[in-house]
Amino acid sequence: MNTSKLEIDAKLSCYKELTSINEKKKIIIVESKIDNKIYVKKEVSTHSYEIYRSLMEYPVLGAVKIYDLILLPDKLIVIEEYVTGKLLSDLIVDNPISEDKACNYFIKICETVKQLHNMNPPVIHRDIKASNIIITSHDEPVLLDFNIAKLEDKTEESDTELLGSIGYAAPEQYGFGPSTTQADIYALGILFNAMLQKGKVTRVLLKDSKHSKIIKKCTNMNPAERYRSIDELLFSIKNNNADILPIRKFPSIRNIPGFRHGNKKNMVIASMYYIFAITIIISFFINVYKDDNSLYDSIGMTFLLFECIIIPIIFILNYRNIWSIIPFMNSKIILFRIIACIIAYFSLSFILIGALLLLMSPISH
Repeated sequence: MNTSKLEIDAKLSCYKELTSINEKKKIIIVESKIDNKIYVKKEVSTHSYEIYRSLMEYPVLGAVKIYDLILLPDKLIVIEEYVTGKLLSDLIVDNPISEDKACNYFIKICETVKQLHNMNPPVIHRDIKASNIIITSHDEPVLLDFNIAKLEDKTEESDTELLGSIGYAAPEQYGFGPSTTQADIYALGILFNAMLQKGKVTRVLLKDSKHSKIIKKCTNMNPAERYRSIDELLFSIKNNNADILPIRKFPSIRNIPGFRHGNKKNMVIASMYYIFAITIIISFFINVYKDDNSLYDSIGMTFLLFECIIIPIIFILNYRNIWSIIPFMNSKIILFRIIACIIAYFSLSFILIGALLLLMSPISH
């Protein structure tokens, strides 16, 4: 993203600095000269740009809203929502809450993290803790601070940087493996335990807590032994049973490219494209089959058309985070990414053609 110095200065001049919240972290309360509203301005690493851009384009319910990004060569300036309320870390120490109240907060926080994990690619917060959550005057938890969040990369063998808060960070955040969404599930378990123990950050469980087994499963040192997803965790917490897991449902329409973020404009465009593509494919098959071609040849030619119209969408829109398993797709050199994508496309096409030939061999004679 190339922004001229003039544009940067113009953007920065729109915000009047009022008072500093944290001088060390350069977090300042500002007032917009455009709408006269109060915001928070902070400086973070340029590595966080993709994370904050995703949050700005696709706001997450229960997370702080991002309103503006100003990218400089050496830092990223974030303009975000000014959330008023009390830090959860202060609340559970000053006024210990009941287990039912803690459970209510926990479910809402999990719903927020679920939205992050459902993004494409999934966003891993990596710093979920009581001091990064504000309870508003409406008694709603709001998740803050995405400064060390990352996009999930399934090709990583371990984290390149050791980041996280002591006590909350999962073992894999200290170099024992790559951080996945399971790292957030670990932190959520520690958070729930802290809410039940007046803010004490520990893996030691309360003996009389009805949620101890669930917390224990969340905070297992082995990521594979934790809940596989927030959905599983939510199902267990709502049923108050760590051993009950949800029955896997058939993929819904929300998993289809164009429908995943619930953006109405994208859904309309995607619907029009899919209707057009299906119409073309069916018409093509009927016309080819009418031209005295065998069923075998007609299906084969129609499948080639399908590969040309539908398969590219998988790669272009990074369906199911497919980029993370393609070598060089994370390269900073655009040409490398394009070549990698083309090679992956043709490789998948040949595999699918081979599978189709095997399936159709009985009708080829």
